[in-house]
Amino acid sequence: MLKEEKDLKKIWKLSSQVDLPTPPSLDEAWDQLEQRMTIADMEIEPKQKIMGLQFSLLKPKLVFASAMALFLIISTPMAVRYLNTTSVLTQNAEIENIELSDGSHIQLNNDSKISYQKDFNTDNRTIQLEGEAFFSIENSSVPFIIETSFGHVSVLGTSFNVKSRGDNFEVGVKTGIVSVSSKNKVFKLKAGQFLKLNKHSIPVTPTNLPYNDFPAWLNNKLIFQETNLVEATEEIERLFDITFEFEDPSLRTLSITGVINTNDLQTVLSAISFLTQRDYKFNRESRTCIIQ
Repeated sequence: MLKEEKDLKKIWKLSSQVDLPTPPSLDEAWDQLEQRMTIADMEIEPKQKIMGLQFSLLKPKLVFASAMALFLIISTPMAVRYLNTTSVLTQNAEIENIELSDGSHIQLNNDSKISYQKDFNTDNRTIQLEGEAFFSIENSSVPFIIETSFGHVSVLGTSFNVKSRGDNFEVGVKTGIVSVSSKNKVFKLKAGQFLKLNKHSIPVTPTNLPYNDFPAWLNNKLIFQETNLVEATEEIERLFDITFEFEDPSLRTLSITGVINTNDLQTVLSAISFLTQRDYKFNRESRTCIIQ
């Protein structure tokens, strides 16, 4: 123990003779730390830039490949259906006559569209309709089905007219029997019967065809029976590719009744003026009719 005490005393004396530097203040120590951090950032930054450059070159390719893969997964059924679909559409003031592979005929009214798959007349005779068309269907054991946003029409062989525009849906039968399915109800229409439905009202029972020259559009006529003026003018707009405007907003709720020959636009505009008891101005350049 005596020797160990002597060694400790010797170390203590020697340590007191060592000249140690004065420790830096707190502010000086912080400044030194900031400088070291800055130097470290400068050394690492070039590597980060190189990595960022590599990533920026790869990223668009990865994003494009991922997007294409996702698109193909999602859209393949849709793409196949699109490629296998035949569509016929008409513009305003245009009527199209179509003969299907089963021998059936369709007269497509203006501003309308039909679509059907290319395997039509194999194990199905289904088409989709937007607008209005008159059908003359050949007899077959395979039902001919017309799908609309409002309901379905199913037949085996007959002639009839279907109109599906906006909130209104109409079916009128010339020959044969037609089955109409809408709002979970099924209606059987015989030759000479007519059914008009509205999305905002409950289904009604079929009535007789409203006039002899049904459908009127195939006989160059417009027939209005307490028809809202806006609905009537929309028919004329599609037929002659014009636009109506109303100086008096109250005219939009007016109802008209009458038969109008559609051989020429002047006759139609004069008839509308007579039925509404209002004058009109027609701008030939803009093809706009203003009811005053």
